[in-house]
Order: sequence, then structure tokens, then C-alpha cells
Amino acid sequence: MKAKFSVLAACLAVACATVAQAGDRLYFTQDSGSNDTISKVNSLTRGVMGGGIGSEAGFAAGGTGTDNLGDIAAANINGTPVIATAGNVIHTWDADINFVNVTDVNGGAPDVPIREIAVGEMGGNADRLVIARETDLASTNIFVQIYEATTLTNLHNPGPHANIGNATGLTLGDFDSTLPGREIGIGTTDLATLNKSPGFQLYVRGDNGNWLGQQPLNQPISDVASGDLVPGVNSDEMILTGNIGGDPGPGFGQQSHVFSRTSGGGIAYQFENGGGGPHGPGGLLFNAVDVGQLDADPEPEIVLVGNDVVRVLNHDGSFVFQSGPSNQNFVDVVIADAMDDDGVNEIVAVSDSGL
Repeated sequence: MKAKFSVLAACLAVACATVAQAGDRLYFTQDSGSNDTISKVNSLTRGVMGGGIGSEAGFAAGGTGTDNLGDIAAANINGTPVIATAGNVIHTWDADINFVNVTDVNGGAPDVPIREIAVGEMGGNADRLVIARETDLASTNIFVQIYEATTLTNLHNPGPHANIGNATGLTLGDFDSTLPGREIGIGTTDLATLNKSPGFQLYVRGDNGNWLGQQPLNQPISDVASGDLVPGVNSDEMILTGNIGGDPGPGFGQQSHVFSRTSGGGIAYQFENGGGGPHGPGGLLFNAVDVGQLDADPEPEIVLVGNDVVRVLNHDGSFVFQSGPSNQNFVDVVIADAMDDDGVNEIVAVSDSGL
């Protein structure tokens, strides 16, 4: 089972997204054959594990009419919630998951599934949606496309960014304070050929999609997130986490790395979270990462989820908490005020078994 989260005013999905209103609404997608499902829930009941989500407040679900859903995103655009799903086409939905708009980015050509999608302010414009996908089914060239989120009017088709793999994560952040608004950060992995490096981080301008820089990482990337993780650096940082599957061996599949862009346009390494020491035994596989506020200090925290583990780190990578065995492979995570509408965030993780 695949699932992604998003949050409206926060975010959830098996794929996952959130939008916040009074408390956060959670949105998620799930593989349902050729008619993948989008669902929403207004809040989750504390202390309930393994029960049917259909009994939760505000639960609703419906078919998307498409297959290969790769991601889900949500944001308030000029005060209006916009939920966007990425599959063989882009769909947008309102806060109650009523269909709003659709565009076929393939233009009638054979479907190349959209792997990653984000929506919200970028490049100084509030009404934006960006996707990352490959140029064709056999390609390792990343194609980035920027749209108006409300009309799905295509604005920019820069690229492709050649020979750097498949898109495995997309985040929006203020990575370069000299540019307007937020920029686009993308993680890629090329497990098929490993022709340059197992993974790349790619930075793209949010106003026109032009390339800002890329850097190889000696580790396949499974997800990316961003936030102001390094005090004193006047921009957001990008955190990348990896997962190569199977036995990762020393230094692979169990680390997360934090990078920032420098004032001269370079990419500066900040710190990594390894698999040993206080972080627990080696061999952990991280599938997803999110950055958000979990305590009273001003800095955000980092949450990593993966094979049988939920790990919480401080903004500087120092260890906070790790869950005990759950016998679940967590595939996505979101930090959101998902339960009590009390202004305090929770961690919501979803597993490939459907929990």
C-alpha cells in the first residue's frame, strides 16, 4: 500500500498533506488500483491505534480518477484551501475534497507519473504549484514545471536537469535570501545506473524555475524537508534522508544530512545524524522526514520515520527521542496539530500496512 500525507494549515498523506483551520485537517492518498483514493479527516482521536479511520471526525473519501499518485500537497492560497494531488495528471481539490481542476502535464503522450508536488508561496508569488518528474519513463533527467495553483495555468517549463536520477522529495524554503520568496529544493536518487552519485540535492528558483545549483550526496535520497535549522545562517536549510533498501551497511540508509546555501551561491554542509551512538543501532532505514515545532523553544525539530522507527531530533541533530519496536514500516510523516486543536503539534506517521 502506498500512502502520502498533506496538511491544510498543516499536512498528511500515505502520501501526506495538511491545511490548518481550527486545528489542522489531514489529507492522504492511497493506492486503489486505477482509481486512487483521496481522503480527509478533521482530527484524530488520542490513544486510538489500529482502528478504522472512517470513524474519525470529518472523515471523507473519494476516487481521484487517476493512477500512480506520487504525492499530495496542501496550502491556503489567498485564504482559500487548495489540495493538489500528483499522479498521471494534476488534480486540485477544495477543503472538503470536492474536485476543482485538472491538467494533463503529459499533453496526451504516454504517462510519466508526477512523483513530487508542492503548493504555496514561491518566488514572491502566493499562488504557485510546482511538480518534479522525469522527462520519460526510462529517463534520469528531472523536469520541473511551475503552475498557477488555482487555474493550473502553466508558467514555466525550465530544464530538464540532466542525468541526476528520479525525484524523491520536494520542499519549499527560503534557501537564498537574495532572491524573492521561497525557492525549490529537490532530492533525487538514481538506483538504476548510479551513474554519478547515488543521490543529488538540487536547488531551483521559485520565480522562474531556473537552476541554482546541485550537489551529489554519497547516499540515495528518500525524502527532503526544510526549515531554519542553523541559527545565524540567514536562510532555511535543507535536510535530506536516505534509504537504499535491504541491508544498508555502514553509513548508508540510516543518515540524514543538513545543508545550507551560502551567500556566494555555494552549498555548505552543516551536520549529519548518523545511525550509531545515542541514535540507536545501525541498519535503520529512513523513508520520510518533516521539520516542525514540537516544544516550547523557538527552533524547529526534525522527525525521521522508517523501518520500525520514529526518531525525533533537535534542530542541531542532537537526539531527543526514538520509538520502540512497532513492527511497522513507516512511509510518510507530518507534524501537525492533528488531535486537540490546542495549538500543540503532534507527529502523525503512516505505514505501508495501512496503519
